[in-house]
Amino acid sequence: MGPLPALSTAEISRNFSSSLLITRIFISTTRWQHVSRRGRGGAASFPAATYVVQQRELEFARHTNERTAASYLRHNFDPITFRLIDGEAEVLPGIRCLPTPGHVPFHQSVLVESGGERACFLADLVPTSAHLPLPWIMGYDLEPLVTLESKRRLYARAEAEGWLLWFEHDPRWSRPAGA
Repeated sequence: MGPLPALSTAEISRNFSSSLLITRIFISTTRWQHVSRRGRGGAASFPAATYVVQQRELEFARHTNERTAASYLRHNFDPITFRLIDGEAEVLPGIRCLPTPGHVPFHQSVLVESGGERACFLADLVPTSAHLPLPWIMGYDLEPLVTLESKRRLYARAEAEGWLLWFEHDPRWSRPAGA
C-alpha cells in the first residue's frame, strides 16, 4: 500500500494545505504518489500543499543517468512547484529536514518535535526495522557507504536526544491502524 491509500484511510483530503516534506524525488511506478497523480496530467497529489525538498535533490532528479533514469520521471515532478531547502532546515515550527544521503545523494529524513518528544521519519535511510543494524543497507542504495555513515551519525544523535524512529516501509510499524 502506498502513502495515498493510507492517507485516504486517515481521511485526509486532497485539498490538504500544509507542507509535504519530500524525502526524495524518487518517483517510479510504485512511488509516483509522493508528488503527482497519474492520469491527471501531472497534477499534484495535494494541490494546495507546499512541497519541500532539498535543492540538490531536485537538480539530481533533473540530470539522470542510466542507473537513475527509471526512478526520476520528469513528467511526475516537473509540474510541481517546490520549496527548496539546502541542508538541515526547520521548515515549520517543530519540523526539521535532516540531510541523510546514501540511498540517493541528497535524501532527507524528517524530525518532528512536539511536547518535548521527538520522532524521526527515516524514509529510505532505514526503510524497515530489519535495516537497523549499520551494515544492513538496501541493495539499490546509490551510495551504500554514504548510507552507512548517515546511519551512524543519525543513530548517535537519535540516542543522545532520545528520538523515536519511524520506518517508512516496515508494515509492522509504518501503517496507521486499520490501513
